[in-house]
Amino acid sequence: METNTIKDTTLNFLREKDRLTAVLATATMTGESHAAVVYYFVDEDFNFYFLTATNTKKHQNLLANSQAAIAIGFGPEQITIQGDGTATLIEKASDEENHTIALIKKRLQDSNNETWPVFQLDTFDAESIAVFKFTPQSLHLLNLEQDNGLTVTTDDVHQII
Repeated sequence: METNTIKDTTLNFLREKDRLTAVLATATMTGESHAAVVYYFVDEDFNFYFLTATNTKKHQNLLANSQAAIAIGFGPEQITIQGDGTATLIEKASDEENHTIALIKKRLQDSNNETWPVFQLDTFDAESIAVFKFTPQSLHLLNLEQDNGLTVTTDDVHQII
């Protein structure tokens, strides 16, 4: 399958209306690991944007160690996207931060998902929320499905990035 077709299919998969969450794995500088679910938005270049409260373990870990990993794909399809890369804190009260929060809210609204805490952001103290951009160094598609137009990848995975 052509690389552009794989990338387009992967981007469509990541942007599906009901595919709203990812598992983000972080670690301290001493290697203590942590995984948490985040709401995300992905751009055309496969950069993932997510937000978190500043009193969370993932926030503390990312400030100490920007290396992270991400996994998307929780069924019912037997497809997953997995990557590793760097998470960068977006500047507080910047246009980029405001735009990212609006995009995540819109994704949730478009799927009729009014889940806390995203729709209560306006009630949070502005300093208690942080927005991150996750830039993958590698991103892989594992597909075990038979009838979705992608090559089944039981022996290997498609490298997206």
